[in-house]
Amino acid sequence: MKVLFEQSGGFTGISRHVSIDSDSSSRDVNEKLRQLIESSRFFDMPDRIGTSGHPDGFQYDIFIEDEKRAHRVIMNETSIPGELKPLVKYLLEKI
Repeated sequence: MKVLFEQSGGFTGISRHVSIDSDSSSRDVNEKLRQLIESSRFFDMPDRIGTSGHPDGFQYDIFIEDEKRAHRVIMNETSIPGELKPLVKYLLEKI
């Protein structure tokens, strides 16, 4: 499984990102990610969530590819669905 996460925007406009590959990550990280992805129903989410945010707000781009599928979700900080908040929080901690 591969996870690519990017946070962009904000007051300074700086982009931060993290890439996690299950082949090179610890078992704990892989298990936590799988649990968060499954509980969020990530692969059932639309490609874009909330098209407008405030001018200095953050935008998040999550791309996940597993053995069977690949999916990208782009959202702004004010439109993160409750189910995705734990995954976004976890990924932000990995940046």
